[in-house]
Amino acid sequence: MNYKFLRMVQIGILLLGIFVLFNFNAGVATAQACSGGTIQETLPTDATWTLCWEHRAEEGVVLSNIFYTTPTNIKRKVLKEAGLAQIHSPFNDNSERNHYVTEQGLGDTSLVPLTSANCPDGTLIQHDGVNILCSMIENRGYIYKYKSNQRQGYYLTLFSVSNMNGQHFIVRWRFYDDGSIEPSIGSTGVVSRRSTDARYGWPIQNNSDIGVGYVNNYYWRLDFDIGENGSNDIIEEFNIASTNSGSEKSLTVSKLSSETSRSVDAQQKRSWRVRDGSITNTDGHAVSYHLEPMQMGNRYVGPNNEPWTANDLFVTKHQPCERFVSQNSTADGCGADVSQFVNGENIDGADLVLWYRISYHHLPRSEYQPYIPLHWDSFVLMPRDWTATNPIVN
Repeated sequence: MNYKFLRMVQIGILLLGIFVLFNFNAGVATAQACSGGTIQETLPTDATWTLCWEHRAEEGVVLSNIFYTTPTNIKRKVLKEAGLAQIHSPFNDNSERNHYVTEQGLGDTSLVPLTSANCPDGTLIQHDGVNILCSMIENRGYIYKYKSNQRQGYYLTLFSVSNMNGQHFIVRWRFYDDGSIEPSIGSTGVVSRRSTDARYGWPIQNNSDIGVGYVNNYYWRLDFDIGENGSNDIIEEFNIASTNSGSEKSLTVSKLSSETSRSVDAQQKRSWRVRDGSITNTDGHAVSYHLEPMQMGNRYVGPNNEPWTANDLFVTKHQPCERFVSQNSTADGCGADVSQFVNGENIDGADLVLWYRISYHHLPRSEYQPYIPLHWDSFVLMPRDWTATNPIVN
């Protein structure tokens, strides 16, 4: 065979391989590209969180492409996107029934500019020249302790603040070195509605000055992509029922195969996990993240014309037009609220979106003057079988 011809063929194959590799990597980079900014932090325990953030007028700060890397260098994707899908705040006297995300928006001028005093020892992140996001690494105390064996841990904290008609909402995300994620909202501000009718609240100055009570319903939208491939995830519900006259507790794990809505159940200690359809840890257990309800004492169910308040968790298959829990645009045939998103689609091995709600009822008291004490509401997403052992043990 002609040597020059053979050499040209070899060079051609090499160039084709480089072209294919470049375009493949470019596709991956495009898939993981941040439309806003990138945050990557390695905590003192050598765990690393990598994620994107972006500003939106309605949701405020939205996070995406969230990866957790263990100190042993196991890196996997957890969430494709995470943010608030509504803050629904009805007052006890029915004088207002706010939908803050869609009516006013957590972003743009609602975002409170942050200063270094708001973000001690942290990093301020700007959007359009305004400091809207604080990033801090904080000590969280014990990771574990057994006799003389112990280790101190850390988390990455990200937060923004939005002003809504006198209420200030601090939207905070904590990313722990053990892989746990804690979404939370702090509510503070000033009493925005007063009445003379004691049926609807509590006297805060004199007996005729009633601070009207109200509920904050917080709804998160969590688009999971466990282990990079978001189209093969599975959701399971955990219930722990009393057996043997209540002396024993029996675990039942049920796969949810179609779009559904569920309520928290403290009696059965109900929780949910999203697991990958193929990836396992070295013990052969499916890697997953577990949604653990933390606060269930103020559960709220509204009138019939607010069907999204009837349940605490909605599980749907990803649809681009499904953005908000209430007051969602019905363009392109999309439902007006999350209860209409649940229409029986198969979700077994699908791109799953979880919509999770926490409620808190504010009954004003004298201490709400002049400023409402900060109240936090949160839940936890924790790794389950992500690794075969505790990844933070020395």
